[in-house]
Amino acid sequence: MLSEIADKKTAAQNLLQFTQSREFLSRYKALMGIKDIPDDPASIKLFQAALKDPFFRIRIKALELLDLTHKDQAKALTADVEKLAGNDPKTLVQAAAISALAKTKNKKYLSCLRKE
Repeated sequence: MLSEIADKKTAAQNLLQFTQSREFLSRYKALMGIKDIPDDPASIKLFQAALKDPFFRIRIKALELLDLTHKDQAKALTADVEKLAGNDPKTLVQAAAISALAKTKNKKYLSCLRKE
């Protein structure tokens, strides 16, 4: 190995990269860049954008990274996650959304888990 590249960006820089890029890899890297700073307002905006992304893998990764037990994330993102759990065309995204909702341990989401 010749070198190791460590690219530390702020949440605002990652948000800018995510919103201005059309490439999957750039948006994916921006999303991964906020996993350690989830409660920053720019991170929450990035999560909101990622949940509406046309690439289903981006939506899945966003659902895996977000934590609805944090009150700031829950307040801003729960409605979007609920929509994905019931209406996303990709069943893998629906499963990730149901998993994200299940982490809250809120009994109102039991109906999502029992859906046939």
